[in-house]
Amino acid sequence: MHDIDTNPPTAPAVTSGADDLLSKPEAAHLLGISVRTLDGLMARRAVPYLKLGRKLVRFQRGDLLAHIRERYRIAAR
Repeated sequence: MHDIDTNPPTAPAVTSGADDLLSKPEAAHLLGISVRTLDGLMARRAVPYLKLGRKLVRFQRGDLLAHIRERYRIAAR
């Protein structure tokens, strides 16, 4: 006999992934630095970020971690 899956397909679970958008305080916490230090890194264009509005800034988790690991040779969380 053949096994037939009678359960309907389910939507993939939403997980915390590399494409998560982080706020400035979340990004600073992830990197273990202060928001003020993150502001300085942004001013020097030392970290990748997305400017979504006049004051709205977000960071993609995967891009941020990859950039920091590559540029500073540290193990970010």
